[in-house]
Amino acid sequence: MDSERALDPQQWLGDLQKRVDAAKLRAEQLKEGVAASTVTAASPDGAVTVTVGPNGGLTNISLSQRAAEHPPTKLGSLIMQTVGTAQRQAATRVAEALAATGASQDTMAFVGSFLPPPPDPEPSGAVAAAQVPPPVSSLVPAKATAARRAPARHEDENDEIELNFE
Repeated sequence: MDSERALDPQQWLGDLQKRVDAAKLRAEQLKEGVAASTVTAASPDGAVTVTVGPNGGLTNISLSQRAAEHPPTKLGSLIMQTVGTAQRQAATRVAEALAATGASQDTMAFVGSFLPPPPDPEPSGAVAAAQVPPPVSSLVPAKATAARRAPARHEDENDEIELNFE
């Protein structure tokens, strides 16, 4: 065995501990970055506001009085367009959090292949519901949750409807 290449066990353990500490730090940074990837987005006219979590799952939707100005099919498209925008923003933030940890180019290319593309706008500027990409959350099995019903709305209540799915 070459004496210059002899392995000092203390040095080896010290190097290993440094690598473990660096990996823990990167994991914590990723955890914080993903946790900060919740996004709230509003439609251009403010009729729809949605919040999605880091996995792209819808956690909140609010409809202002302006939503009543849209016919149901247009409102459905507007909701889906707004959800798609929020999902793309959340997915991008998660990817940025991963990149900040020093992920390899191969890892980033793999993650990037799942980022939802921007929708193709229709001539009217609306987006058809079928054009909205699937959420990034489709990569991970979602927990089954019971649907919650919104309470009955009375005309004398405020002009905003809010549904919270958390």
